Amino acid sequence: VLPLEFELTRFVKRHGY
Repeated sequence: VLPLEFELTRFVKRHGY
């Protein structure tokens, strides 16, 4: 998995999307 994708997933999870 790409680092960018991982960061994006974390961002989304933080927002609770």
